[in-house]
Amino acid sequence: MGLKSYSRSKGQTALEMLLLLGVILTGLVVVISSSLPTQEGVTLSFEVRNAASDACTYLQMAVVVNDSIYAPLNNIIKSFNYTPIQCRLSSYSTDLSDDSVNIFVVFAYEGPNNNSVQLALERYLFLKLSTYRGFSVVNGSLYYGGKPVELEVRTG
Repeated sequence: MGLKSYSRSKGQTALEMLLLLGVILTGLVVVISSSLPTQEGVTLSFEVRNAASDACTYLQMAVVVNDSIYAPLNNIIKSFNYTPIQCRLSSYSTDLSDDSVNIFVVFAYEGPNNNSVQLALERYLFLKLSTYRGFSVVNGSLYYGGKPVELEVRTG
């Protein structure tokens, strides 16, 4: 008799543990799902900053790489006769709304061919971002998570 009672309480403890585990997992799902839009914005911001920083580092190195993504920057490096170009990411902002994504990047660059450098940086960011997860190019336009991206780059 004592054995039967012991196995019943053991089963009851296991059931209580499963119920408690279910409540904890449900709580985690609720908390994680509510933070996903925030995480998407953080990921977008990180990817923009990473691509913009890479562009400046590439221009400062003044070494040409045979890769189509770097083609716009290669043209600038060649026009500067392979001289390092002083460039730094000054500021950036990302705005992720329900129907669009706005990306604004400002590079600190003072020098000749300012407009050419600005256009090259914008084209490079377009190409680089299109390689990141979540971004895609459809009919020549950049999209993030199915939303059209408005990319604006300034130098000065």
